[in-house]
Amino acid sequence: KGVDDDYIELYALALVPQISACDPQEFDYFMDSFVLHDYVESDFEESISHLQTVYSCFGVTCADVGSYKGGLFPECSDDEVQPKTLVGVYDLPVDIRAYAKLDRDVLRMSILCRREAWYQAEALYEKGYNGLEVGTNNEWISLQDLASEQTVYGNSSDNLPALFIEYYGNTTYDDMVREALDGQGWYSSASPETRAEGTKRTLQAIVLPMYALKMF
Repeated sequence: KGVDDDYIELYALALVPQISACDPQEFDYFMDSFVLHDYVESDFEESISHLQTVYSCFGVTCADVGSYKGGLFPECSDDEVQPKTLVGVYDLPVDIRAYAKLDRDVLRMSILCRREAWYQAEALYEKGYNGLEVGTNNEWISLQDLASEQTVYGNSSDNLPALFIEYYGNTTYDDMVREALDGQGWYSSASPETRAEGTKRTLQAIVLPMYALKMF
């Protein structure tokens, strides 16, 4: 194993933690190709293509990175490596691209919670990380923003947020997430593992679907 291989592995180790919290499939590729096994030089173009697909994990675009060595490997196209998100054949009334990667925030929060980094997980919940279309200056969207959009309209017979509040009292989606993060309420005597799982499942099964039903 030569010096170049050592540097390749070093650079890969600097990238894979961020990729693991963004794209598990690409994380497996980089770990297998650069860390667990020696780099195969003939796989260069394939490796660059994989790297380009995770530019958005680092908040950069193809234009930010440009070409490799003066055009040896041309600048990629964001529309090709990160195509615009489509939902079947539906023409949605709102642009969902800022929301389409919020599952990455859920994954990142899950990783932080499993390591009992509760403060960092709550900061991510409040501020957001992936809730912005790369290359734009739109406002960030956080999971807390979605959890706080618990607007009640009509009556409880045909309104899911109203039914939720009727069943759980005055508890909101945001309350449920924070109780899991802070170890309060239902989670006051729960294990860290239970709190971590409760945080993830509340976001996956309640916050995201209920917001989608309201907005889309």
